[in-house]
Amino acid sequence: MEVEQTLTSIGSPPSMEVAEAIAILRGIQFSKDYGFSPCIFESDAEVVIRWINDRSHLESVCGVILSDTNSLIAEMVGVCFGYVPRQGNRVAHFLAKNALLLTKDMFWMEEYLYGVAKAVQMDMHV
Repeated sequence: MEVEQTLTSIGSPPSMEVAEAIAILRGIQFSKDYGFSPCIFESDAEVVIRWINDRSHLESVCGVILSDTNSLIAEMVGVCFGYVPRQGNRVAHFLAKNALLLTKDMFWMEEYLYGVAKAVQMDMHV
């Protein structure tokens, strides 16, 4: 099993749902670009995960993002999405908070950002 990390600044989105949808879309694109498959995407954004799994809300403010997400998913094999409460996914929360400070995109494939190991340990005890 491999766990990849990527941080991307997304500016100031109009809502948290849009921010989460963009983050998920970029994660999918990253996985597709580097040939990671199968993939499990987890998020504490329950409503966005539901929209992706149901392929719904394509007419909402997130509609274009969700449509792009659906298009990428159709090109991949073994992709699934799951909701994980924030207290069970401290690593994702840690990475999201750090992404707010970025001026350029960053990713790690065989190393990890300082602080991630502690967040992983905390997730294991939930």
